[in-house]
Amino acid sequence: MKKVLAVLLLLLTGCSISRSEESEKKMEDDIEAVLSADYDQPNYTKEYYAYYLPPDIGRYSGDALSNTFNYAGTSFIMNLNVDSILDEDSDTLLIQEDGAIYTDKGDYTDMEGTVHPYSISIYALSRGYAVYVHTDYTDYFAIADYVKAMQLPVKMMRIARSVHIDKTRIENDFNLRMPITYKTHKAELFQNMAPVDGTLEELLIDGEQVPNEAENRQ
Repeated sequence: MKKVLAVLLLLLTGCSISRSEESEKKMEDDIEAVLSADYDQPNYTKEYYAYYLPPDIGRYSGDALSNTFNYAGTSFIMNLNVDSILDEDSDTLLIQEDGAIYTDKGDYTDMEGTVHPYSISIYALSRGYAVYVHTDYTDYFAIADYVKAMQLPVKMMRIARSVHIDKTRIENDFNLRMPITYKTHKAELFQNMAPVDGTLEELLIDGEQVPNEAENRQ
């Protein structure tokens, strides 16, 4: 299955970018520490996957495929990357890397010994920064100030490393629902996070409604 999923991030001209090499280096060191720490056992179970949510992160809402979290007053999205789970060759970024002021890529190993690729991109907007973390299982997105933009990737990577999927159930539920589409769902998620000036534009995301969530707190 080949799907083309993309989000075009439009950067307004004249943005002032206040960056700190020290902050970026600290973020990288913190991510390295997270990826080498003991594994977090999932404490939330959803219909298609389980994950660990650190105590300093609150959960606003969620459905079968996505969650909206809050860290220190800043909301961020987590979305299950179903296309990639079903077909590794279909794994694509939701947001183009062009225009990012910061990028980083690497691999991490989950508690089952499986190696996963990840990428981190940060973009300067007219108001704040867009943070996008992508893995083969999940995507994370937020709009934040620079301080939070340096902290959120660490939190996102900690959650990502803990994700355990029910691949059999995903395959059973989605392989017969072709094409897999999320336009309405993802458009709402991204638009709700976008600044008032509309810097963020959603493109090329086909969509249909996602199934109702079945979730239990362990």
